Amino acid sequence: MTLSFSRSAWAEDAAPEVGEILSLTPEARLKQAVRLYQTGNPEKAQTSLARLANDPGPIDESLRQQARLYLGEVLYLQQNKEEARRLFEAILQRDSDFVIDPFQHPPDVCGFFETVRAYMRPTVEPATASVPAGPVPRTPASAYYGFGIYQMQHGKKRLGTVMAVGQTAMAVLSIASFGGLLDNRSWKNDNELQALRTKRAIQWSSTAGFYTFWAWGTVHASRHWRANVHLQPAGNGTGSGKNDTPRIHIGFTIPTR
Repeated sequence: MTLSFSRSAWAEDAAPEVGEILSLTPEARLKQAVRLYQTGNPEKAQTSLARLANDPGPIDESLRQQARLYLGEVLYLQQNKEEARRLFEAILQRDSDFVIDPFQHPPDVCGFFETVRAYMRPTVEPATASVPAGPVPRTPASAYYGFGIYQMQHGKKRLGTVMAVGQTAMAVLSIASFGGLLDNRSWKNDNELQALRTKRAIQWSSTAGFYTFWAWGTVHASRHWRANVHLQPAGNGTGSGKNDTPRIHIGFTIPTR
């Protein structure tokens, strides 16, 4: 499926810059664009990332996903959140389990990405999926614990590890920032006031990131449980079918060993 780009800030059809080395591999082009972004050239990085994401050539899809992710990050930090949201949705439409590394991207970008994931409409279940003939078992309690516990228990160890590490990192950063604000909330000049505001923004962002990871884990666990639970018949399979009315049995079991 090819993404249709509009004439917007993140999909401009820019011509190659003078002196650009066209023989660079897609991996090298991505590294170059990220380097531009990280060294304070977001406009040039945006152009390079948009060109890479739109390249009609045979580029690996995982690399295109990374280009979309960094492009969305650049746009988000430039306060263009609507275009960033569209890019993150495009990523998740191709891979609903796409994982963003919390150690390579800012906490507020991670939080915004997971918010987009949480609010995307659930994927339509396949028409061939069987309809359970009975009440659906309750979602296990581990789905609400956070920290990827449910995912690790149900065969998604990589995703669970990312959730655990990300949520733990957000918790540590939030607690550390909050402790720093408690120790010193006064300022004497504009520089100290700006530093205090930065600490407060970090504390809010990390707290939002913590709860976003938690919400992501819960939503993912609920969807996974509904899609994969196998229901057992209500009866024990020994009845003849003639007398299926509920019965109450009262008895005592005496252990023999």
